Amino acid sequence: MPSAPCPLRILFYTPFKPLGHGHPSGDLITARGLIEYLAGQGHQVLPASSLRCRWIYWKPWLWPKVMWERRRLSRQFSQDHPDLWFTYHTYYKAPDLLGPFIPTRRKIPYVIFQGIYATKRKKKLRTWPGYILNKKALGACQHVFTNKRVDLVNLPHQRKREVHVSMIANQSHGLSSYMLFRFYPASLPFVQRS
Repeated sequence: MPSAPCPLRILFYTPFKPLGHGHPSGDLITARGLIEYLAGQGHQVLPASSLRCRWIYWKPWLWPKVMWERRRLSRQFSQDHPDLWFTYHTYYKAPDLLGPFIPTRRKIPYVIFQGIYATKRKKKLRTWPGYILNKKALGACQHVFTNKRVDLVNLPHQRKREVHVSMIANQSHGLSSYMLFRFYPASLPFVQRS
C-alpha cells in the first residue's frame, strides 16, 4: 500500500438525504464523517447533487427532477472531469438514480459505500421498484464497500460482470465502522487520476 494517497476529485452523492438537510440523521452524520475523512486524506470532495431519492419511485411528480438533474450534472462536468463518483448508502428505500448514469456518461469510476442488497425486498409490491432500481445501481458500479457479511456474499452473485466488494471492518466493534477505511487509488485499480 502506498504511503500517501493520490489526491482525487470525488463527486459525493447521498440519495437518502442531501448533505445540507436541516434534520441530521445517523446516515447523514456518517456521510459527513466520510467527507471529512476523505478531505483529510487530501482528496477534493464535491457534493454531486441534492436530489433526494427516498421512496421517489412512488412519487411520479419528482421523476422529471431526476432527468433534469442528470442533464445538469452531465453538462456541469462535461469539461471539468472528476476522478470518481462516490455514492454513500444506496438501498431499496433510496436507490441511487444518478450514479448508474453520470459516471458511465462521463467515463469515470463509480463506487458505492455501504451498498445494501436485500433480496427480500423483491417479494413485496411496495418495495419491488426500489429493489430493482437499487440492483441496477449495484450492477453499474465498479466497487461496493459493505459492512454486512450477507452483502459481501450476495453482491458478487447478482452482478453480470466482475464486482469488487470490500468489507469495512472495525477492530473493536466488528463490521460496522468506516474509520479504518483507507482510500488509496492503488487499491481500486480502475481509478485513473486525470
